[in-house]
Amino acid sequence: MPVDFEELEGSPRIALSRRDMTGVRIFKINWADWPAFVGELWGYWIAVGDQISYMPTASFYGLPGMWPSDIQIDPFQPDSPLESPISLAGVQVNYNYARVTVTYKPFPLADSRMPRVPNGTFLVATGDVGAQYMTLPGRTWKWPDNTIVEDDFSPGLLIPEESINLSWRWVPQPPWSAMRQTRGCVNSDSFMGYDAEQVLFIGANWEREFQVNNTPLWRVDYKFQVKTVPSTLDPGTVFGHNYFYRRDAGAGNDNWQRIVSVQTGAAPFQSADLSQLFRFGS
Repeated sequence: MPVDFEELEGSPRIALSRRDMTGVRIFKINWADWPAFVGELWGYWIAVGDQISYMPTASFYGLPGMWPSDIQIDPFQPDSPLESPISLAGVQVNYNYARVTVTYKPFPLADSRMPRVPNGTFLVATGDVGAQYMTLPGRTWKWPDNTIVEDDFSPGLLIPEESINLSWRWVPQPPWSAMRQTRGCVNSDSFMGYDAEQVLFIGANWEREFQVNNTPLWRVDYKFQVKTVPSTLDPGTVFGHNYFYRRDAGAGNDNWQRIVSVQTGAAPFQSADLSQLFRFGS
C-alpha cells in the first residue's frame, strides 16, 4: 500500500549547470513509514528463488533518467520526541513525523551501442583508446631501392587498442556461470559497435550494493579489450584478436592472418555470445 505523504513548501528545487542537473524534493511522512517510503522512491528488487520482481524507481517529475540519488531522513519536529524506551540494541527514539529530503541526479539512459540490460538496472561505460608498439625484425622491411633492412634495425607497428569497462549496477542475480564460461572469449557477433572477434572479455569484479529490503544487489564491473588491426593490403579492413602478424606471408597476401590449432583447428580465442553477461543468471 503506498505511503501517504505531503510535499512541503519550498519543494521542489532545481539546479542546472552545463555539466549536471540536480533536483530536490522535501516530504512529510509518518515516522514509522520511512523504510517503505525509501523503497518507493528508490525502487527495489524482490527475489524469491528464481522469480524476480521489480518495483520501479520514482523519477523526478517524470524526467527520464532523473532518479533519487541521496535520501536524508530527519525528525519533522526534532524537539518533540515521543515518550518511549530506548536501547543500544535497536529501540530508538520515535517521532510522529519525518522530514524526507530527496536529491535527484541524472542516471545513464540506454545507449544503442551498449548491451541491453533488464529494467531497473543500468550500465555506466568508461574506457580509453591507445596503441601498442610491436617491433619486427629488420628483414621484414626493405628500403626504396629494394635492399632488405639491416638485422640490427627493428622498425615496428602501432597496433590500435581500446579498453572498455562496463559497470552494471543494481543487479539482483548476476550471471555467475556466464562470467566464468565466457572469460577469455571474443564476441561471436557485433558488440559495442565492433565486429565479431574484435572484443575480448578479460574478466569481471563485483561488490554488494545496498537496498532497504533483504534482497541483495550487486555491482558487476566487466573489462573488455578491443583489437582492430588494419590490413596491410586494404587499410579499410580490420582484423581482431585471432589474427597475428606473419612476416613471410608471400607476395599479394595480407601479413595479418588468422591462426588455428594444429590439433583441433580451433582459434586461440573462442567465440561466445557476450550479451549473456547482461542477463540475470545464477
